[in-house]
Amino acid sequence: MSIPTGQSHKRGAQLGSVLFIETGEGEENGTPFLTLGDRSGLRGMGFYYPNQDYKSFKKYPWMVRANGTGNYVIDCSASNPYQGLELNGDEHLVEYSFIGGLRRTYRANHCSGGRIQNCHIKPDFWRNAWLPSSPKTAELEEFKFRVNEAFEPIYLNGCDDYVLMSLYNHASHTFMTVDNSSGQTLMVGGEQLQQGYAFRNGARTFDIISSTCNINHIGGRDGTYGIKTFPGFKGEARFYCSLAMGTSDETWNAQGGHLFCQLTSITGPSNRGANSIHCGPGARITAQSGGCASHVLGFENDGQVSFEDLHFAKGFLRSAAAEFQADNRFDKVYVLSDVNQPVPKGYGLKLDQSNLRMEDALIVPNSGLAKDSQDGRRLPAARLTKGNSYSLDVTDPGFQHGSIPEVEITLYFRVDTTCTIRTFYRSKNGMKLGDTVEFELKDKPFWKEHRFRVSDAHFDSDEDLRLEVEGESPLLAMVVIAAPTSQE
Repeated sequence: MSIPTGQSHKRGAQLGSVLFIETGEGEENGTPFLTLGDRSGLRGMGFYYPNQDYKSFKKYPWMVRANGTGNYVIDCSASNPYQGLELNGDEHLVEYSFIGGLRRTYRANHCSGGRIQNCHIKPDFWRNAWLPSSPKTAELEEFKFRVNEAFEPIYLNGCDDYVLMSLYNHASHTFMTVDNSSGQTLMVGGEQLQQGYAFRNGARTFDIISSTCNINHIGGRDGTYGIKTFPGFKGEARFYCSLAMGTSDETWNAQGGHLFCQLTSITGPSNRGANSIHCGPGARITAQSGGCASHVLGFENDGQVSFEDLHFAKGFLRSAAAEFQADNRFDKVYVLSDVNQPVPKGYGLKLDQSNLRMEDALIVPNSGLAKDSQDGRRLPAARLTKGNSYSLDVTDPGFQHGSIPEVEITLYFRVDTTCTIRTFYRSKNGMKLGDTVEFELKDKPFWKEHRFRVSDAHFDSDEDLRLEVEGESPLLAMVVIAAPTSQE
């Protein structure tokens, strides 16, 4: 059909068959718009909610509830459902469909043999629908922020032998939740996610093959992770030939069951801070033939961790290096102050927080619409509130008392002001000027990594590093002190 001028952002927009849904507003748990029985399905249909509000989402029931055996949804589209498809029957199929979502897109419940394949899940393709009440491109960053607060595109609840293949999601809060379910994914991925793969409850096995998640700090701010097993999970989450990308609070985090990773890596983009690997009590991580090329890593192990044939290009934490050095490759050890957390974390390097405040900084401050938005992809960073110095203490005994005198110091700033940084480090004869760098802000903020070396470090956990700022304070994102493994 043709939408008259004035009701579409694009004159004479040509659309196929589209059902406008106006029922159920405000009733999240109400009757779905369509319910499918045994062996029934949809093909070649479009759905649209003309009264939905992209600034303040209105709640609606499921658009389609598939209650029968052998249901199918093929070649269908829906740009703005609050909830898309609830799949409750065995042997269902969703294929070649382009369905967005504001709260949920696909939820499969207590079924066997279901399959979703060759589909795209992109909430912001609503702006390209050229229909009444579609988002304006100028407000896209705010819209994505609202989506990332709670949107769950894929949730498997008590399912057996479920298959997800050739799927991609752009923008969500938790990309994929596996709750007491078994099955596998192949070529599944998402970007601009707050959280990647979540495994909850049960003792089943799920395989993730040739799949990715790209994590950014955006949305609800209740923590970011790439892969996480929760305490109630007692099964095995197995990742093969897969990637956890971006900068997150927890990149791999096993708090229950067994996280097994083979040919699986941690990598960029958005490597403006540290990533981390966590293993909780009673949990297990096994990683073989992978590694981390672009980030330094925090590491917290209260469970069982096994690394074999992993390459950590930036090195590894000195406090944990001895346990893994024989079976893996890393040429450096380091201590780390990770400021890209709601509260900065110290891994052998403690940042004095008494004169700091935490701020959110845009990851790409000059890109497109995000440069004027406070809702884009952000990382926490620290700014001085009094005095003129960031102060750090080395708490790792392996770096103290001159045991490693030759070190490389890396500082990572988000520069939004013209300033000079003078870095003083502790030597055997007291504090000594190590390096000076000048940052000039012309018209756009920028991220800057700055490195320098010293040969006579003698840290003793009493203000071992001082970053003196002349001018207005920039934002500090990360500090690393590293040394070759041969020095240890």
